Amino acid sequence: MDKYLNEVEKELLALVNYHRKDYENTKLKQGGLHPDDIKILEELNNAVEFVNSIAKGRKEREQEKYQPIITQCPDCNVEKQRVPIYEQKNEHGYMTNIYQCAECNIEFTDGKPNNAKDQLHALEELINFIEKNKKDFNKIPAEMKKELAQFKIQYANFKQKCEAEEKSFKIFKQTEQELDKAIIQWRDYLLFAKVNKQWGNAPIGKS
Repeated sequence: MDKYLNEVEKELLALVNYHRKDYENTKLKQGGLHPDDIKILEELNNAVEFVNSIAKGRKEREQEKYQPIITQCPDCNVEKQRVPIYEQKNEHGYMTNIYQCAECNIEFTDGKPNNAKDQLHALEELINFIEKNKKDFNKIPAEMKKELAQFKIQYANFKQKCEAEEKSFKIFKQTEQELDKAIIQWRDYLLFAKVNKQWGNAPIGKS
């Protein structure tokens, strides 16, 4: 889980481990833990759970991003489920997934945008192309015109969904910034307690 923690979070966990051992050893030498001592230890445990939940969320988001997708290798034509090994921008400026073929060991892309923002942009470009070439599209069969109309409806629904997700993501980022501040405050408090060998009156929030 360490790879999903930033440096401040790792520092916080190290300080929590230090204080748990130090606090328990000190109090046991003094005759045992009192209710207030148990409360402090519970708060330390809560800090660990809090940080671990953040790391778990990051891990889940990464796993969602790198789900196996059925792709066909352009070299050996083997079609199978593959997990993206990394992503990069294509010639149109869209982020696309890069896959590796286990059979012939080449890297390739399916050329599809791998995120909602780029997918929406690609659809917009396609609709703009259709609008600019209306005269040519007037010659196409009625059935295909019906499909194009359906496509525009699907695009409108997808755009609405993307806008809702973007709004949700902004709220998530704001929450994440607030959580970062809370973690820094915890880190500073525990660092103060370690240096001064006392609890309380800590310079919370000062780095």
